[in-house]
Amino acid sequence: MNLSDIDSAVRKVREGDLEAYRDVIALSETKVRIVLAAILPEPAMVEDLLQEVFTNAYFKLGDYQSGSDFFSWIKEIARNLALNERRRWVRRHAATRRFRAQVEEGLERRLHDLTRRVEGAAVPAIRECVERLEEKARQVIEAYYWQGRSGAAIAKALGHTTDWVWVILYRARTFLARCLQGKGVFHGP
Repeated sequence: MNLSDIDSAVRKVREGDLEAYRDVIALSETKVRIVLAAILPEPAMVEDLLQEVFTNAYFKLGDYQSGSDFFSWIKEIARNLALNERRRWVRRHAATRRFRAQVEEGLERRLHDLTRRVEGAAVPAIRECVERLEEKARQVIEAYYWQGRSGAAIAKALGHTTDWVWVILYRARTFLARCLQGKGVFHGP
């Protein structure tokens, strides 16, 4: 693979031979994949962005100057798109982490208040309600509260994602609150 091969393929595309763009992709795809994989936080993102890089490059072929380094040119397009996508990913995940922290903080306050208000009959009621949970939910609740394990550790042990653990915890807490309300132990919202 050399620059004259790629310049020849680009020239053909500019002259209207759209099939020649397959050659452009074939000659540069590996280099573009490497750039994307080095920047993007999740491997699954590479495939989607790869298509976007080649689509953008196609529409910008008029900007490419024959005889210059095509691979540097297309890698720059890939780098810019990947950095933008990485920034979006970081913002989205940062917001999710902040939201989780706020939810956890609110729940901890409510649980702290609950433990101060309940009578001695609460412990058996809690155990009884926990026993009524589905097996996976009970495992998650026990690992998180009784064993003090993190969401990530629980996810790994059970073969699920951390997001799955947070959903199960939320659903289990909701069930437990209703169960305890039904037993007259918990009167909160």
